[in-house]
Amino acid sequence: MGAVSTNTALVALALTLLMAAMHISAPLLLKIPKRHQEAVTSFAGGTAIAYVFLHLLPDLADGQVAFTNQVSSDVVPAPLLASGIFLIALLGMLVFYGLDSWARVDTGPTQLTYVVHVGAYAVLNIVITYTMPSRVATGFDFALLFAVAFGLHFLLTDRNLAQAHPTRFSHLTRWILVSSLFLGLVLAAALPPTTELAVAIPVAFLSGSILTSVFREELPDVKAAKFGWFTIGVTVYAVLLLWATAVSE
Repeated sequence: MGAVSTNTALVALALTLLMAAMHISAPLLLKIPKRHQEAVTSFAGGTAIAYVFLHLLPDLADGQVAFTNQVSSDVVPAPLLASGIFLIALLGMLVFYGLDSWARVDTGPTQLTYVVHVGAYAVLNIVITYTMPSRVATGFDFALLFAVAFGLHFLLTDRNLAQAHPTRFSHLTRWILVSSLFLGLVLAAALPPTTELAVAIPVAFLSGSILTSVFREELPDVKAAKFGWFTIGVTVYAVLLLWATAVSE
């Protein structure tokens, strides 16, 4: 942990550009026929599920080890110390589930819910790229898979925002979300995390939000799912993650 090297910064920038490109291209998903949308959604949902079970949950376990080792029991009660990172992930899930529910109330979303909803996703984007240099330093393979998984995630969160706020969500808003990706990268360069815990905490909150998105939006509805594409997404991404794990050992 500490200062980001030039090579790491350049790779992190390239991966951020990849995610930004996928963010910008998100409207194309809404322009293709519905049956093709379902195929894309199912494939993306499959990659997300594979990511959750093969990378996100192990990341949380590693983060909990760092939390236990670096946080004093004099500061945090023992029961909380034993589950601190998982509680942060639970908080992330609760926050984003609450925001999505708030935006879909029967009375319809307001300007306030729109601003808060978009703002929350912007913060999430900042967290994603703030942790990117640390992921690149760990291994390019994992960082690339992380970028692709979240690029697909952006396609679906973009659709989620467009459906929740059909009269307010605009191309300008999308550029705000894209800009937040680069803001996270700038923060990582200016204020790099100095300990494993400094990465583990935002990653845990990010994990909770992703779990909400996966099980509420990205896991395809049984009636609409293209199960074949879903299975392909799970299989391809699981194989790639397992291969990256084997190579890194």
